[in-house]
Amino acid sequence: MTNIRIPTTPDSWVHITSNNGLRFRASDPRLNRVLDIPAIDPRASSIGPMMASLVVLESPRSFKAIWSADLPRIKVDGTTLTVSGEGVQSSEDLPSLEAAVARFRREHPALPKSSPGRPPSISRGVTLDLFLPEGRIANRLDDAERLVRELAERGLSRNALLYLCGLFAPYDSGYPRYVPAEEVGGASGLARLAEAAREHGVKLMPHVNFWGYDVKSALIPDYLDFQVRDAQGNPMGYEGTTWVGATNPLAYMRVDDKRWTDIWFGYIDALVDRFSIEALFLDQIGLTPDDGIREGTIRMLQRLNRDHPGLILGGEILKEFLLPYVDIFTCWGTPWCGIAGDDLTDNFSPIVRLLFAEQVVYMAHMGLPSATPGRYCWTNYPWMVENGTEGAFQRAQAYRRRLGGIPHVHVTRYGPEGLDPLSLQILGAPR
Repeated sequence: MTNIRIPTTPDSWVHITSNNGLRFRASDPRLNRVLDIPAIDPRASSIGPMMASLVVLESPRSFKAIWSADLPRIKVDGTTLTVSGEGVQSSEDLPSLEAAVARFRREHPALPKSSPGRPPSISRGVTLDLFLPEGRIANRLDDAERLVRELAERGLSRNALLYLCGLFAPYDSGYPRYVPAEEVGGASGLARLAEAAREHGVKLMPHVNFWGYDVKSALIPDYLDFQVRDAQGNPMGYEGTTWVGATNPLAYMRVDDKRWTDIWFGYIDALVDRFSIEALFLDQIGLTPDDGIREGTIRMLQRLNRDHPGLILGGEILKEFLLPYVDIFTCWGTPWCGIAGDDLTDNFSPIVRLLFAEQVVYMAHMGLPSATPGRYCWTNYPWMVENGTEGAFQRAQAYRRRLGGIPHVHVTRYGPEGLDPLSLQILGAPR
């Protein structure tokens, strides 16, 4: 571990690759809260993990790139920026943020995609909530089928992504039993929806989790034998609650253990093959608390790429090592994702867009504010109340555009009247 210490001034800024790119005054103590594994460590901040090993110091007349072989750690004390990591290096002064990113890329070339055609051509996205966490149903699969047909009628269906949350059970429960719930339409409903989607060029993306196990499901009696453990040997998982609300708790399973992957792929392979699913969303895929989990994650992704050629993979929490295999990432870390305690939208930096624009399709987080009132699978309720329904919708859409994300809307309740005017405007419907 080596350090580089660079003097700062009151008018210096620091760009980091946490969330989707953040920019802070160099004296901002929040920079000291960048952690490797947010949402696992109870001290984790809303700033979240670094996505790539690049930090940029912006001064009034120049930019300096600082990077390391691993994800760096940052510390500020008001007058000095310290970047720590393996083999930390610093560039000369450069004229722009774009030049700093290009300098980093000369030393650290982007990881190549695993196969041609990645990232895929995705024109727009719609999130549709089905089962809500407490067991209430927001929409059913026949509603999703009507939505597909409306998109087609309006000329919006070709290469559109339909992201289905809560397809298998009340949200964040039942994992890894990825079988369509009878309450929302079951296998027959999903088969009809999949047929309509293929007919009109819509790509269905069910929400699944790559390491989450619902203990209440009792699917795995010996799960404690291969649950992820922290440094003290304590079982790790997600409590299902944050300061803004609750879903359902999960145990984190070792993805480098064959006992887990045999069960997980048993359900996933059957789902993808039976319904000709074209996309999967892998929740929490960027969380890798140790090298075994990281390597196991890569093997799972390689197997999905191998066994299901052309399957589009989406994920939460971009990490650069995922780029060869994962095509779509959420705009994570914003106040509507249900984790961020700070509203960081005004701290946006285009650094991540500059780094990954050619390799990544950005979709919206599942908590994206809807244009109409409704109950969500997961969102930051206080932020939505403070901004109001339309205000939250417009702020989130503005953030999506700054990142360069695809047009994407969230439907909490798809009624007989169809899509609302604001959502249609975002999706590009003719006026």
